[in-house]
Amino acid sequence: MLKSPAVEWVPSILAADPLDLRNAVEKVVQSGIKQIHLDIMDGHFVPNISFGPQIAENVHKTYPALFLDVHLMLVRPDSFIDPFLEAGAGRIILHAELSKRIITRSLKQLRDAACLTGLAINPETSVDTLFPYLEEGTIDRILIMSVHPGFSGQTFIASVLPKVKTLKMRYPNITLCMDGGINTETAAQGFTCGAKAFVVGASFFQEQSIKKPYA
Repeated sequence: MLKSPAVEWVPSILAADPLDLRNAVEKVVQSGIKQIHLDIMDGHFVPNISFGPQIAENVHKTYPALFLDVHLMLVRPDSFIDPFLEAGAGRIILHAELSKRIITRSLKQLRDAACLTGLAINPETSVDTLFPYLEEGTIDRILIMSVHPGFSGQTFIASVLPKVKTLKMRYPNITLCMDGGINTETAAQGFTCGAKAFVVGASFFQEQSIKKPYA
């Protein structure tokens, strides 16, 4: 199952050695995976700071065929959408926990730019929060956080799996992606519930023993 073409792996360079990002991205390319996940944090929406549009731009210029999946964990994502679009983002993911005003404004920016769009939901947030936006039909994927966002290497929160089942039943055509504590075992649990895409961090960049299942 884990080698099935139906499974989409999205390595997150947040888990890579920050002093060796070029080799981390090269590892993704050499693995045959066609995309990379960029976790963008502002120190306010989550208690951590990562990197900005410049890193995205550098990756895009060096590896133009690599799809950039950008996850904005920001209080004001609308202020950063244009810079990340200019940097080469292929998809931008917002958080459902933000105010309706900010989400609506941000979604319009993304629609106007014809950019693929995702919505992320934290472990403690009710899945019902997503429904008003999903009914509009402009979201192409949902990112279900299976850890509390902000830091790589956390333990998978299995209690989010019913959310995956609910979303799969209600919106069968939307890609469901899980992010946090993902390895071959937890991905199998998510796949059984309906997830088809998995953001991988420490298990991809740091645990050499499970490299092969991502090929």
